[in-house]
Amino acid sequence: MIRRSAGPVALLLVLALMACRKSEPAKKARATKPVAAESSAPHADDPAWIGGTWEKQGGREWLLFNPPDQFAVLSGKPATIKARGKYQMQAKYVTLFVPQPNGIPTERYLEAAPDHQRLSEGSTGVWVRGAPP
Repeated sequence: MIRRSAGPVALLLVLALMACRKSEPAKKARATKPVAAESSAPHADDPAWIGGTWEKQGGREWLLFNPPDQFAVLSGKPATIKARGKYQMQAKYVTLFVPQPNGIPTERYLEAAPDHQRLSEGSTGVWVRGAPP
């Protein structure tokens, strides 16, 4: 009669059980990680919301923002660049710096609505998202 040793079989069985046991927690850890919900509303500290074209209500004038800090004022038909400059954002406030021929920039102040769909320029006008001219 030939007698086999149970050692190698038992060792293989123990290794197989340990391999299965190690992979189970990894699967559980991946399954329980919460997925961050992305909001469609822009964040106030993200300058990307201002990018694009804004049309002045009641006039043929547009602001074209190119984040992170450049803008142009377009007007007329066909649209031509009336001015260009730089801007700075702080929360809902936007300051436009328009260079003048004498080298001193003129500042224009805009305030964004909470939904970032309107920019108010004091009593001189309201800008809304608009198609390029």
